[in-house]
Amino acid sequence: MLSQKISQALNSFCQLGPQAALLIGVSGGPDSLSLMHMMHQMGLNLIPAHLDHCLRSESADEAKVVAQIAEAWGMHCIQGKVDVAQKAKEQGQSVEEAARECRYRFLFEQAERVKAQAVVVAHTADDQVETVLMHLLRGADMGGLKGMTYQEIFPHWSMAIPLIRPMLGVWHTEVINYCKEQGLTPLFDRSNLDKTYFRNRLRHDLLPRLETYNPQVRQVLWRMAEVLREDEELLIQLSQNAWQDCLYNLEAGLVTIYRERFLGMPLGLKRRVLRMGLDLLRPNLRDIGLDTIDRAVEAVQSPTVSGRLDLIAHLDLVIEDEKFYIKEKAVGLPLGEWPQVPQDENLALIPDSEIELNSGWFMSARLIERSEYLQQKPNQLKDPNQAWLEADKLAFPLIIRGRKSGDRWQPFGMHGHSQKISDFFINEKIPEKARDGWPLVTQSETILWVAGIRPSHLYCLQGNEENVLNLRLYKRPSK
Repeated sequence: MLSQKISQALNSFCQLGPQAALLIGVSGGPDSLSLMHMMHQMGLNLIPAHLDHCLRSESADEAKVVAQIAEAWGMHCIQGKVDVAQKAKEQGQSVEEAARECRYRFLFEQAERVKAQAVVVAHTADDQVETVLMHLLRGADMGGLKGMTYQEIFPHWSMAIPLIRPMLGVWHTEVINYCKEQGLTPLFDRSNLDKTYFRNRLRHDLLPRLETYNPQVRQVLWRMAEVLREDEELLIQLSQNAWQDCLYNLEAGLVTIYRERFLGMPLGLKRRVLRMGLDLLRPNLRDIGLDTIDRAVEAVQSPTVSGRLDLIAHLDLVIEDEKFYIKEKAVGLPLGEWPQVPQDENLALIPDSEIELNSGWFMSARLIERSEYLQQKPNQLKDPNQAWLEADKLAFPLIIRGRKSGDRWQPFGMHGHSQKISDFFINEKIPEKARDGWPLVTQSETILWVAGIRPSHLYCLQGNEENVLNLRLYKRPSK
């Protein structure tokens, strides 16, 4: 009996509390009407909700019919109305996508308002088959091929209220028979015949054609989705563990991931971790193609010179040596871990002084005599965060600044040959985000030290200097 199948699905898959209200979306068609009837007969605390999409001339009258049916069964139906066609135009979406967005936003807003424990919709096994086929044609991975689930959280609409689908194991023919047995008169939505909609073309053209190859193709696709859904539960746990292991940081519009840990994972987990990052920044982005995910995997494994990849939906992938980022295009990358000079500032540095840079970074200058220099340990002299310059040839104050267009210098170790500072940064693998503000110690326009990396060939010690200038870059922990 159909009501028993629904009751079993509610108990086994949908994880409902016994008393709290359930907000049920009701279009008035056979699926939603029969589901509302069965759940009402079970004595569940139902709150019907209907959204008029304003796509058909008869939609206002249909809204009244749904309200009257609910009232006849002792329930008040929450009504809403939105011009979906106009929304689609404003948002640059298809009518199908805009209708889905408007419908679920309405249902979850009302569920929040009435403190419902869940939103209930009447997707059937036929809807599941069509969804799986849509995802297959668009090149989805297992996450898409498993189709819809009985219970799911959509953070885009609510972080706490789940969407439940107790009819995923019920075929439309069973619903039609139930309506006849119970004397229900569902509404007919003529837009379901409109083949300009992708789902309708699948329903009326492709699936009947596939049935000429295998009359049981719907059942085959449905069973495949069930098996993949069960496998997915295990993979979700593995993916969560992988995500926690390689996640470095989360902030608004920016996900930071440890690159080495990511590269050490199997390809399947790499794909899932990337999808989880995309889902965090674009929770309502549907049907992310496998080609998008694989482009991202390849970019992390073998970065281009720019280290950037235009992903999807105004999101970028940016790769550095130790980390990579999934980010909003307008969001800058964090700079706290790198020494930086505040933008457009020239900082004066004199002996026996200390200059604060950014995020706990400092630079100090100290004049010492030759005897003290000779007492330094070899590891101090080789420390890239210190520079030792011939003080008597320097004119103070020195200037700490960021790079300028056209900067050239003579790095130590190149025997007096000059190089563009931009090329030096690339060779030293300085992250692109950190190059403009990287501290350069200069005298006039001559670069003396690229802080923390290498001094200039100029003013390096020859071995007979009486006075030495010691520059040091260091970081203090934040208080």
